[in-house]
Amino acid sequence: MSDPLWQDLESLGRDADVDQIGTTLLRHLGSSASDSRTAAALLSKLGNYTRSPQPLNVLDCLSQHGLENNLYIASAAITACRRRSEWAAALVVLERMVASQVELGTPVCNGVVTACGMGGEWAHALALLFQMASDRLELSTITYNAAVSACEKGGQWS
Repeated sequence: MSDPLWQDLESLGRDADVDQIGTTLLRHLGSSASDSRTAAALLSKLGNYTRSPQPLNVLDCLSQHGLENNLYIASAAITACRRRSEWAAALVVLERMVASQVELGTPVCNGVVTACGMGGEWAHALALLFQMASDRLELSTITYNAAVSACEKGGQWS
């Protein structure tokens, strides 16, 4: 890895606080840290760096620096959480986006169902599937496969 930003983020470690992350991001990205495209790319890429700060902490930092929640930010943060098997953080991102009245679609919710499944959290995965149906979101093959996988990993499928 030769990118100085990622070297600095990894040197902070997984449990870096929001202030440490903010200082690092501002040093490398300046005011573009609160740009949606830059932030979404950064959040999504976090999923590939498991020794870097947790996506939820980075999202908090970006929000403190003026980033507005939107579908792209939610998707990128949930993708990073899913890749890192941080199912609880993926649920928190989803809850925050709902509270911010960001209209979420099937792909974003599928990411959370998948994250829950990867963590063996079948009850959360099924609860989200039922909530998606209640909210009249399209339940796709990916949705059902993720829910079945969650049940299997959680020992609820025989």
